[in-house]
Amino acid sequence: MNFRSETLTRTTEYFNRIRKSLRRSATHDSMETNPEFKPSSGTDVDTLSGEPRYNDSPSLGIATYPDSSKTETLGNAEYNPIRESKWRVPLHGFESYVTSLQQQTPSGFTEQFEELATVGTTQSTDAGKDPVNLSKNLFKNILPYDETRVKLKEEEGVGSDYINASYVDGHNSSSEYIACQLPTPKEYCTWWRLVWEKNVTKIILMESPRQSKRNRARNLWPLEKGELCEFGYLKVQWLNESNLGFCTAWKVVIWREKHRRIVMVYELTTPKFDTSQDTVLALVYFRHFIREELKKDTLRSPHLLVCCKLGTGRTGTFICFDRVLESAPEKGFVDIYHTLQSMRKKRMQLVQSLEQYELVHLCILHVVRDGSLRLNCEETLLD
Repeated sequence: MNFRSETLTRTTEYFNRIRKSLRRSATHDSMETNPEFKPSSGTDVDTLSGEPRYNDSPSLGIATYPDSSKTETLGNAEYNPIRESKWRVPLHGFESYVTSLQQQTPSGFTEQFEELATVGTTQSTDAGKDPVNLSKNLFKNILPYDETRVKLKEEEGVGSDYINASYVDGHNSSSEYIACQLPTPKEYCTWWRLVWEKNVTKIILMESPRQSKRNRARNLWPLEKGELCEFGYLKVQWLNESNLGFCTAWKVVIWREKHRRIVMVYELTTPKFDTSQDTVLALVYFRHFIREELKKDTLRSPHLLVCCKLGTGRTGTFICFDRVLESAPEKGFVDIYHTLQSMRKKRMQLVQSLEQYELVHLCILHVVRDGSLRLNCEETLLD
């Protein structure tokens, strides 16, 4: 047997084992959730293992095989990769999966979220703890990891490369997102330096920065059309504003000497950020609109800048929701748990609360239920 034939044979055997495992797992779940479940016709029992044999009908449940004894340590939690595979949910089974989590007491989301508490927390945060940079952090316990923090170009003065922001991988590319805290007025110049140096053309604000008509020096960008604000060596001019109900969008231009760049700023305008239907709809429409805008981005910015007060809770919620939806059509399943696990290795406390973790599930559930979701609004912001 030549190398090519041998490789093909081994590959075929491998995928046959995977398919058999998934079919076994699906029936195991059905037996757990429905005591009256009986294997379909064409299913008999293996005389050696005592386990059901399965026909080639498609899997109808959540891929899980919880009887494995293989475990390893993940933070303070016991990590079982086979057991956790049940959180990789086929698209057709996602609605029943969410329903089952909601009906558990306590909530089935709790176990997953608590196991994520210590992910990534052993990484160093020396740059954020440096006395020179401490005042640049809104909270002393929310700091970027040294390995994934966004570094700006060095300028005069120690700590000039520091901003409380982190790279977070996406489905489409590594470092697809920059998760960043909303800057205080004294850090506005640094924030706009980040936008300029990292070639950002799309900014997502998950909550509103404090803007003042009385003290315009405390504003993150101009408030009136044609108004110009200076942030160090950068100038920012207000060009246009559109209100779409679920978000407000601003078109601004950044100037540095003779060079200029158009930047779009999108702010989610939902009054609450909870698991209510209003929040779910607002976030679903918001994310859909952002993706439509990105398709029109001829500059192909390498990063999507996502901000909230601390750059963790609401920021992580949007990134997790967006990243899962980007990957689900290709993968054929929804995997929120492992997506967030990967994200938290890049920045601490992304998706900060249990309620936000549930919100991600509810938003994806809405999209799964309505696969033909379309946005009915005027998308003329770049005209």
